[in-house]
Amino acid sequence: MLNPTIPNATSANAGTYTFYAETPNGCASNTANVQVVIGQPTAIAASNAPLCAGQQLQLTGSTNISANVTYQWTGPNGYSSNQQNPTINNPVAGNYNLIVTAPSGTCPSPPATVNVTVVSISPNINSQDPSCAGGNNGAVQVNPTPNGLAPFTYQWNNNAGGGTSNTVTGLGAGGPYTVLITSASGCTALASATLTAPPPLTIGTNAQNPSCNGGNDGGALVLSAGGVGGYYLSMVG
Repeated sequence: MLNPTIPNATSANAGTYTFYAETPNGCASNTANVQVVIGQPTAIAASNAPLCAGQQLQLTGSTNISANVTYQWTGPNGYSSNQQNPTINNPVAGNYNLIVTAPSGTCPSPPATVNVTVVSISPNINSQDPSCAGGNNGAVQVNPTPNGLAPFTYQWNNNAGGGTSNTVTGLGAGGPYTVLITSASGCTALASATLTAPPPLTIGTNAQNPSCNGGNDGGALVLSAGGVGGYYLSMVG
């Protein structure tokens, strides 16, 4: 039959059909196949999200039928692709939708949606300067915002003693004191602080001798500078 039809086709009629042509004298052509899809295909969307900031997004599309379907992705900021498994550099967070269409160009699938999150570590670094020149009671602490990334691990540089907690103490002026923060999902961030000590404390005196032998109108003026204001003076002798 040249153009066969199947009335009231159901999913049972789906599959591969083979046809060929034959001349009146019995010569047959090569066979050819046609894939018949009945009903809507199902779109299946996946990705490698959640992503760290700067990572590449890999979208993955598939369907429940083996026919030569077409794929259409759409996403934030007008994103569009007709590749089955597109990759995106510097992706935008949001919903990415996939529609699969059968070879006939009709009966598109309902959209399948994959939500993509792009996260980064916010270090939130705090520091305490040494209280005196030459002192070593400075400290640096980082408290990353969780953002769904906790728990975190820490690795400080040699200047900070190479510790692995979120706080380092016993630090002098200088630095930089740098920490590498790593999330449970492998996202990383660097945070750094430099400490400053107050200037050295100096003291000087200006004496005034009594005006007469045995007099009591002498005096002494003490001058101080540097350090941190709010001095306490003690005179001995």
